[in-house]
Amino acid sequence: MAKFVMFVYTLIIFLFLFLIETGRVGSEKTTIPCDNDHDCDEVFNCMRMCIDGFCDYVVLNL
Repeated sequence: MAKFVMFVYTLIIFLFLFLIETGRVGSEKTTIPCDNDHDCDEVFNCMRMCIDGFCDYVVLNL
């Protein structure tokens, strides 16, 4: 019984970490190609990043 509880506990932690990594709230991936962060257009209240060759904008909560 204790092994089963430990397994469920580990599974919940793993899934939680996976969801946090994949579900970035306030993020918008575009189809705009880029080589570095400066190739992306500036957008008000957003942080721009070049990830995997495409612009990615993250909304800043100011």
